[in-house]
Amino acid sequence: KSSATSGENDFISDGFGFSVEYSLAPNFDASVSGILQTFNGSSAFDLGARYSHIPAGGLGFSGGLNYEFARTVTGFTTGSSTFALATSPTFGFLLARVNLAYGIGMAYGYAGANFSLPQASAGFFTNSSFAGGVGVQAGVGVKVMTNLGFEGEYRMVNFGATNGTTNYDYFRNWGVVLKAVL
Repeated sequence: KSSATSGENDFISDGFGFSVEYSLAPNFDASVSGILQTFNGSSAFDLGARYSHIPAGGLGFSGGLNYEFARTVTGFTTGSSTFALATSPTFGFLLARVNLAYGIGMAYGYAGANFSLPQASAGFFTNSSFAGGVGVQAGVGVKVMTNLGFEGEYRMVNFGATNGTTNYDYFRNWGVVLKAVL
């Protein structure tokens, strides 16, 4: 949302707003005792709410909460072998995020940290559990109308994962996210 206090062009974004997002990162990378695995999934939509204060010429910030709708995980690859998952479990997450931003004219760049709250369906693994983790994101945006902007972001979301008594070294989703910011 744009609502400048002393002039329409003082801020690229100032106030509460919403976003509709599409993650182009379908897979989750993992490692168990140094053995790499890729969990094959689908892309996913996100809905978000945020507060931002990004001046048209200077340093600002944004923060918010996103919900990434569950994606279906169809199997996993380890080495050159791919295995199907009979149950087709789903994996989604809430994502809290904060960013520093720098505005130039009606464009801006940003970078910050995120914290995930994963939501896996039953049957993902036998005796599995997931925990939140700290990740990062960086991107660029442009305001195209008073209450509409677009962003492109590179994001890495980390999770803690345990499968029975085995702890994963890491379990993460990373890649490009496209956004419409209202």
